[in-house]
Amino acid sequence: MGELAANFNSMSLALANAEQQRQQMLADVAHELRTPISIIRGHLETMLDGVLETSSGNLALIHEETLLLGRLVEDLRTLSLAEAGSLSLNLKMVDAAELTAQAVSAFEPLAEVEGIELTAVIPSHPIILNTDANRLRQVLGNLLSNALRHVVIGTAVPHTVTLTTNNEQVKLSIADNGLGLSAEAQAHVFDHFWRADRSRTRDQGGSGLGLPISKAIINALDGRLSLKSKPQEGAAFIITLSQK
Repeated sequence: MGELAANFNSMSLALANAEQQRQQMLADVAHELRTPISIIRGHLETMLDGVLETSSGNLALIHEETLLLGRLVEDLRTLSLAEAGSLSLNLKMVDAAELTAQAVSAFEPLAEVEGIELTAVIPSHPIILNTDANRLRQVLGNLLSNALRHVVIGTAVPHTVTLTTNNEQVKLSIADNGLGLSAEAQAHVFDHFWRADRSRTRDQGGSGLGLPISKAIINALDGRLSLKSKPQEGAAFIITLSQK
């Protein structure tokens, strides 16, 4: 009876935590949607009142906010599908080395403009995985974009991508030399809408969904996304996938 009571209490606590997370998620979604909707409504109302000119520049700003709103809605849809185990996957044999090199090449121009040295350590031989190439490319894009925002420019190795294989496992590390994360921050880094720097705007720090989406996708691919970080020593996000 005592064991039954303890299990019941644990279940009740888990349900209470789940309900709290659900309520927080709804509040976060409402908060994130409110900003672009308010901007769009405000500009349209001032145009209708004749206060603001209906110019191409003002219309372009409204268009940009609708694009941002669309991206946020699509991110929420992807996250909900992945966490529910309903994410559509197109599994096929993929060369992880080639896919990683392509992802790095896509970000090299952006890194160069920002004065960031983007380095990659990728084996010259193929590393074959049975995975969804587009979803894995999406995760790499999220992690590379996230790391570039936290790089300290001007140091020796500001940003490094490393691909290795060992014991039928593939490990892909995306590391930066930023300020790193405290133990408390690491506990929340995969939470919905969480940002390490709360002062960052959505444009500066993303929607706060990139990391939870990445983790959910890697989980759907039967892999693991982990983080290694120490304050003032940067951070490394590590994707681990099986070659079986």
